[in-house]
Amino acid sequence: MKIPFPIDTSFVSQAFDLKLVGQNIPIYGFSIPDNQKENTIIWTKTNHVFLNLKKGIIIAPESFESIAIEGVTYLFCSKSPRLIFAKIINKYFSHLFPDDLTNFVHEHKNNKSIKIGENCFIAKNVKIGADTIILHNTSIFENTVIGNNCLIQSGCSLGTSGLGFEYDGEEIVNFPQLGGVVIKNNVEIGPNSTIRKGALGNTIIEDGCKIGALSNIGHNSHIGAQSILTCQCIIGGSAVLGKRVFMGMNSIIKNKIVIGNNTVIGMGAVVTKNFPSDITIIGIPAKIKK
Repeated sequence: MKIPFPIDTSFVSQAFDLKLVGQNIPIYGFSIPDNQKENTIIWTKTNHVFLNLKKGIIIAPESFESIAIEGVTYLFCSKSPRLIFAKIINKYFSHLFPDDLTNFVHEHKNNKSIKIGENCFIAKNVKIGADTIILHNTSIFENTVIGNNCLIQSGCSLGTSGLGFEYDGEEIVNFPQLGGVVIKNNVEIGPNSTIRKGALGNTIIEDGCKIGALSNIGHNSHIGAQSILTCQCIIGGSAVLGKRVFMGMNSIIKNKIVIGNNTVIGMGAVVTKNFPSDITIIGIPAKIKK
């Protein structure tokens, strides 16, 4: 059956057994709570975010119906809103998925203000600032922005999809990674490191950061200005590092962790909770060094 586009909210409601509250409006795509857009679907599972969503079609737990705001369109579900969102996107909006197979590297090689090594892949909708150097065997995927005077060393992967999945009974459903990467000015990224694209928003590396070899930065993370990540550092998705954070070799930060400014993370530390500014943390699990 050919699916009409745009898709009516009532059509999605029936297809996924969701309760429609509000108007039956057309859906053109998706958006995120931090950047709500009309005629797009958004998901949330938290009360405070739900109450601040005023645009689009909001997928939320059925228990939130009692606090629904008049004039807003909702799709209430008994399953995980994140799972339902993923299934809707995968089924009806695959045409919005990035093209990670067509190479536009030759267009960028015509830009005399940057230098690009051999055997590189650069997808469409990539922006590279002046005086930036991209070394050999690097892949840069769609919706990646690189600032001025950056050095991307050999074998890096920028904007690749992170690991996003949801269980649905016996099935594993892919949560589409449709965001981007923003790397600001004067950033250096060491060989064979990976910066994952945001799931829906952006992964952000602020000005002056230095990232060593074989490091992995998860989707939607935000790395503060002038931070130094030495080799083989791992940062889980949606982590936030303040300014001038130092990560020692082989240190790990769990997803959704927040680290303050000027904090030093010792070699091999495993960070499983939030920490404030101006401290040194060491060990497994990481604790403040006294």
